[in-house]
Amino acid sequence: MNVAPQTYKQLILEGIQDLPTDLLVEIADFVYFVRKRAVAPDTFAAEQYALLLGQERQQMSAAEANHLEAEFQDYEQHYPHE
Repeated sequence: MNVAPQTYKQLILEGIQDLPTDLLVEIADFVYFVRKRAVAPDTFAAEQYALLLGQERQQMSAAEANHLEAEFQDYEQHYPHE
């Protein structure tokens, strides 16, 4: 099926009519995402990698914090300050 690009543009324009602003913001963000991926795939890939690495680092830090919390749970009871 070969559909003209203008048909897709028209579908998109009609589809966003009367949408609330918060949804238009999401759509604009998605358009930016798709355009960046198409126009600058190397930059896009590098940014995605950095984002995923940052998220993994945050998760690891949260896991380490949870471990420390568990490690020092009831510390005052086990080692009262005299």
